[in-house]
Amino acid sequence: MTTDDRAVVTAEQEYVNAVRHSCGPDRHPDARGVSDMSEDELDAEVVKLVNGLRLATFHTRDSRRADGAGFPDRVIVGPGGVLWRELKREWSELRPGQVTWKYRLISTGQDWGLWRPTDLKSGRIRRELLALTHPVTVEEITRNLDEREGDMAFAAAMLDQAEDG
Repeated sequence: MTTDDRAVVTAEQEYVNAVRHSCGPDRHPDARGVSDMSEDELDAEVVKLVNGLRLATFHTRDSRRADGAGFPDRVIVGPGGVLWRELKREWSELRPGQVTWKYRLISTGQDWGLWRPTDLKSGRIRRELLALTHPVTVEEITRNLDEREGDMAFAAAMLDQAEDG
């Protein structure tokens, strides 16, 4: 792992670490009732939602032992597009390979995201999955790409830094 990789992982987790150390995971208001949910339990809930909405999904059991270490846990496909999602326990951090995949996907305009148990509780996961059930128009695709242009440029720069290091 290069110094740049460590800096990216550190910057990404700065907020999570600050919250964890300032108030503790059990007292954090967004984490009540979900702070002890495992990644496997979260995945099982995601699968229930995906199946209920008749979306297609692929799950990599453990990408650390495969080619492409850090590949997202779930790829979910529907008429409205594709989601690339990493699943984490409430306070788990992304590994360097996961950060690299994040920036690879974002730099190409893909919809990469991180889901935690609080996202299940808040309804975020269900809302994002529901959006996949409807076909998108060319105008929506263009608008989405225009809105994400800055994210894509940033991700491409972060990926270049990681690969140069």
